[in-house]
Amino acid sequence: MPSPKMPTTFDGYWVAVLLEEAGQLAPPTDEHWITLVIHGDQVSADVEGARFSGKISDGRVVIDTATANPPEVVLNENGRRFLELLGVSRLEIQSDSLLAVDDDHPVIRFERLTRSLIGSWQVISLLDERGQMRPPLSGTVISAEFDSEGRVTGIAGCNRFRSEYTTYRDNIEFGAIVSTKMACRPEAVMTQERTFLDRLQQTIEFRLSRVKAKDRLDLFDGSGARTLEFVAGTGQTEEVTEVETIRK
Repeated sequence: MPSPKMPTTFDGYWVAVLLEEAGQLAPPTDEHWITLVIHGDQVSADVEGARFSGKISDGRVVIDTATANPPEVVLNENGRRFLELLGVSRLEIQSDSLLAVDDDHPVIRFERLTRSLIGSWQVISLLDERGQMRPPLSGTVISAEFDSEGRVTGIAGCNRFRSEYTTYRDNIEFGAIVSTKMACRPEAVMTQERTFLDRLQQTIEFRLSRVKAKDRLDLFDGSGARTLEFVAGTGQTEEVTEVETIRK
C-alpha cells in the first residue's frame, strides 16, 4: 500500500530553531545547525555539515544514518540528539512553524526558510585543487548573483563571469560559463579562479540553510561533495583592488 501523500505545506526548507534539552526547548548552539528539506515523502537533513537522507512514512520521519555524506562524519552530542528526537516524532504544522512532536510534546521546532536561490551570494569557502575547503585568498572576492530568469553573473576573484542555470527541486545545472579575459597577480589568484569556475560548472545540487543567523547556499558535485559555500551578500560590482590586474 503506498504511503499517504504528505501535505504540500510540509514541502520546503526548514531550519531548526528550538531543540529539546533537559525537558525544555532551547535554541541550538552557534556551532550546531540543522536544516530539514522536504519534497513529498522524501526528506533530507543537514546536520553540522553532514547530510542524511530519509522518508516520511505514516507521518514519521525515518532517517537512514548510513546515508551520511561525508561518511566519516562524527556528530557531536547535539547532532546525535537531533537525529534521535527526529526518529521518534511525527511532524505537524502549527501556524508558520513545523513541529516534531513526541507523545503530543514538541521536541523540535523548525521555521520555514523563506530565502530562495535568487539574489546575491558571496563565497566563504571553496574546495581547492587539493580537496580541502578553504576561504578565498586575501584581497579577492568571489560572488554570484542569480536572477529569476535563469541567469547568473558574478566575479570569480579576478574576472567577471556569466552563465545560465536551470533548477528542479534541489538539482541545478549550469550552462557554458563565459568570463572576461583579464589576468591578475599573483598567479594563485588565477588558479583560484579556475578552480571556482570548474566547481561551478560541475555543480549538480544546491542547498539553502541558515547558519549563525546568516542565510547560506552550498553547492555539491556529482559525488555528493560540498564544493562551494556562500553566504547571502549584497553582490560585488567593483573589480578586485588588492591584487594586481593586467588588462589584455
